[in-house]
Amino acid sequence: MWKCIEDNYNQFQVEAIRQSRKRAGVTLVQGPPGTGKSHTITAIVFDAIINQKSVLVLSDKTEALDVVEDKLIKTINSIRPNEDFQNPILRLGKSGS
Repeated sequence: MWKCIEDNYNQFQVEAIRQSRKRAGVTLVQGPPGTGKSHTITAIVFDAIINQKSVLVLSDKTEALDVVEDKLIKTINSIRPNEDFQNPILRLGKSGS
């Protein structure tokens, strides 16, 4: 699995995933626009989902949460074993949720 991760993410992103696996607590991803934060957060959350862990993603920007949610849904759909596989995302505070 790490081979796949290393092929798709840069060194910082791989290290962020590794650190989030080690820590039981908060992982903070911050930086200026265009630095891959959403990609990194999506990878961390997806890694937690496939390892049957719970994750809470917080942001004061709705757009950032929308981007991460869209990336997660695309990723989950790409590996969905069948139509009975339940979407594990619960989004609070979004109309239609």
